[in-house]
Amino acid sequence: MNQLETTIFLFVALCALLPVLSRRQEHGARATVIVVATMTICLAGAILWPANSIQSSKPQIATQSQLSAQGQRAENFIPRRVRQDNFASSDSCRSCHPKHYTSWHQTYHRTMTQIVSPETVLAPFENETLTNYGVEYRFFRKGDEFWVELPDPDIVRQRTLRGEKLDASAMRSVPRTECRIFMSTGSHHFQGYWVQSIQRSGFEMIQVPWMYIIEDQRWVPYDAVFIEPPHEGPRVSVWNDSCLMCHAVDGNPNGDPAGYQGMASQVVDFGISCEACHGSGEKHIRKYQNPLTRYTSHLANDAPEELIVHPGKCDAATSAQICGQCHSAFEPNNMSHWVQNGYSYVAGQALDNSKKVYSFQNVEEDNDVPAHILKQMFWGDGAMRVSGREYPALLASPCFNHDDEARKMTCLSCHSMHDSNPKDQLANQMHGNEACFQCHENYREKLETHTHHAATSSGSLCYNCHMPYTSYGLMSAQRSHVIDNPSVNSSVEHGRPNACNQCHIDKSLTWTSNHLAEWYAIESQTIPDDQQDISASIYWLLTGDAAQRAIASWTLGWEEAQAISGSEWQAPVLLKTLQDPYAPVRYIAHKSLKKTTGFADFRYDYVASESERNDVTEKAVAAWKQQNPRSGEAVELLIQKDGKTDWNRLEELLRQRNETPLTFPE
Repeated sequence: MNQLETTIFLFVALCALLPVLSRRQEHGARATVIVVATMTICLAGAILWPANSIQSSKPQIATQSQLSAQGQRAENFIPRRVRQDNFASSDSCRSCHPKHYTSWHQTYHRTMTQIVSPETVLAPFENETLTNYGVEYRFFRKGDEFWVELPDPDIVRQRTLRGEKLDASAMRSVPRTECRIFMSTGSHHFQGYWVQSIQRSGFEMIQVPWMYIIEDQRWVPYDAVFIEPPHEGPRVSVWNDSCLMCHAVDGNPNGDPAGYQGMASQVVDFGISCEACHGSGEKHIRKYQNPLTRYTSHLANDAPEELIVHPGKCDAATSAQICGQCHSAFEPNNMSHWVQNGYSYVAGQALDNSKKVYSFQNVEEDNDVPAHILKQMFWGDGAMRVSGREYPALLASPCFNHDDEARKMTCLSCHSMHDSNPKDQLANQMHGNEACFQCHENYREKLETHTHHAATSSGSLCYNCHMPYTSYGLMSAQRSHVIDNPSVNSSVEHGRPNACNQCHIDKSLTWTSNHLAEWYAIESQTIPDDQQDISASIYWLLTGDAAQRAIASWTLGWEEAQAISGSEWQAPVLLKTLQDPYAPVRYIAHKSLKKTTGFADFRYDYVASESERNDVTEKAVAAWKQQNPRSGEAVELLIQKDGKTDWNRLEELLRQRNETPLTFPE
């Protein structure tokens, strides 16, 4: 019964009661006055009730009234920013360390989490209306405030927690609301946005189910950016129980372990700031805030590191752990404790005191590693396959496990927060082989003898062979960060791409095996029949799981690989990949296709409807089949003697595709 129906019902009921009440002499006059007054109010409500209050097919918009007043500061509705646990915040470092503060301020670490403002928001909010799952989302501004009209995120969250699958029909039944956006995540590749939960206490932030791709300058649905099973409906992300782990300093969820009262979360800083790497600074600041103390300490050569952590002066293990606090595969040892207190780790301490870290070295033997972590994050040989998790790869590298402490490789061997380009944070002069020549100077003069490639070619870049693109993240292939040698065996047993076939994308595993045996006396196991005479990259692209397909799609468009193997033959397999069920795989395939001969201007929308996507790709395939065939047979590239694509074998390989559902925890 809606509100208008309720009003009419009450009016009719009072009309029926009026004669009864009027007959009671002791209350007659007073009762009559009360009833008449009530009837008048009800009748006025029935007549004046707004027409749009009558329930229609479009859910009613209920504004978050307590957040709508102009001029309210966003800080009032986000997790508290407080000084705690001897942390002082990055603001306290600026006056004494202006140069380092400025260089850090330019990094994407700082902008990982921000309070929204006209200066920080990168996406357009000029009354943008977007549609996903048949539901509209409208992004708009109120002065300097950023807003979104959408299905109530609290209700969506509750229903997903109950295990409901919210298809288009179910999403359209969710009441709509207008939410003010208070926080953003990311500023380099993507930017996502967060609104406050209003049905739970605390400061819980729920993600708006859209992302802005900065390079492409376009909005896309959240599930079109991350590898997760398609057609699962919207996934609800809460900043406090996921991003707070690494996207803030000294984050404390400060939540109810039973999950009923919400999270009154607290942080020292949003984003990754000074004390994430240097430890809590209150004691350091208290001692050195007096200029005279600083000056006398300088004259006495009194190292201030006694009260602060300097990652570059720590031993190798401690230095690596400072980066590993975020750049690793981990889960809380005690989830209930974490929800109430957060992590206890402070830079300079032993990392395992506060987090369970899974390394390359023990992943196959350690029974404590949850099955879903193994499946999602590691290749079968134990190598990480999710980007941003470089610490376990470092632990597995012989360069880190060197007997000589002075020669042990750490993150800071190549990267720098303060003396680098923010894009990749490679330290000055650490591009190219100079990073490796720090310890392997003897290879400088015998580079070609070692690599069997020209010294100036991509085949003589150390990291192309020893740190290939076998991890996935940010809709791209990423370097693995484990220092190892190319292995055909790992490719056969676990599907992990090897460095040789990532550059020579037109060659088979047989070709690679023969060269490794000839050049380095590395013998490989028997290669399965269906992989012996086909390009390994094509095989991974057509038959692999979602991660293999994403990496292979990227590799076929890698400029260095195309310079070696050509760019005129990839179109058939990439066109078929445009029909992949995983949106990020389609996105990468389209990017690579545009780098191949004849497809620079190929128009395709990876988030269009399935029928629209298929129509575009099928027309392109038909056009390709009508082209003049290339001369000569190329079995490895699925090209027959007449120069035409072997579509029968291509389709046969597609039918072998690994359809195991996959979620990547980026």
